[in-house]
Amino acid sequence: MNVLLLGATGFIGRHVAQALHAQGHTVVYLPTPQGQRMDMARMTGVADWLPCLAGVDAVVNAVGVLRERPGQPMVQVHTAAPVALFQACAQAGVRRVLQVSALGVDAGRTTYARTKRDADAALLALTRDGRLDGVVLRPSIVLGPGGASTALFAQLARWPVLGWPRRARQGRVQPLSVTDLAWGCANWLAGAATATATTTAQRQEAPVTGLVCAVGPQTCSVAELVAQCRASLGLAPARVWIWPDALVTASAWLGDACPVTPWGRTTLELLAQDNVADAAPWTQLLGRPQQPLATTISQAMAPATNTATQENLA
Repeated sequence: MNVLLLGATGFIGRHVAQALHAQGHTVVYLPTPQGQRMDMARMTGVADWLPCLAGVDAVVNAVGVLRERPGQPMVQVHTAAPVALFQACAQAGVRRVLQVSALGVDAGRTTYARTKRDADAALLALTRDGRLDGVVLRPSIVLGPGGASTALFAQLARWPVLGWPRRARQGRVQPLSVTDLAWGCANWLAGAATATATTTAQRQEAPVTGLVCAVGPQTCSVAELVAQCRASLGLAPARVWIWPDALVTASAWLGDACPVTPWGRTTLELLAQDNVADAAPWTQLLGRPQQPLATTISQAMAPATNTATQENLA
């Protein structure tokens, strides 16, 4: 299959590209002027996307930004451009579309959550109407080399004295490996291709459509996750104290103003709520046993994983 992959330079997108290649797909990248980044903010009309879909069999949208950048408002990057893309896919007959979102955006109040949620709703509506075979994939915390969440947890794990926001300390999560997440995306496309090849007498649908929560095999609190990350680094347990809510809120606002850190209001909101779900549907879509959390943490805490990317929230 020829798969148009958006966000291919980001944390999740890079791994999705590797998984697609490993499963024999051809990855198609959005054409951009040499030396420039993909400008999703400008592609908000159906006509902008139709030329990009020529010869394409499926689309994966793995674009996501933690905070707005000049000329890249979230409402255009997360909502207007993807919605136009989904409508173009329906018009062009490119039925298989996968949108990488985030677990928890359905209840989120930040711009990130709202804009992601609106795009998710558009794809789910087109799927319900029978115009697309779409999947909205909402992962819990994704760990792996180069991820924003990985960088944050690696930083926290190295602090000998750890201040915890009261709202985030007990938030439950189900971390998963970025390798598993990427493989699940590719495996869904492989299943869709098989379904299309087996029957020609009627319209074909992907084997799984709709909303799928991508969650790891083990549930833990955010504090327990950081403790496990610290243990994997061979460090003794940190001393812990609880931040006052006012200080936490102020630090999140300061984080939003500092683009080199993944900490900010969006991160605080995602950590302060439970990000858990039934793992069975995701495991079925993945098509293989998930990597144990201990292994995922060990790989994520390797020395080269200290950098984060703004291309994808993970």
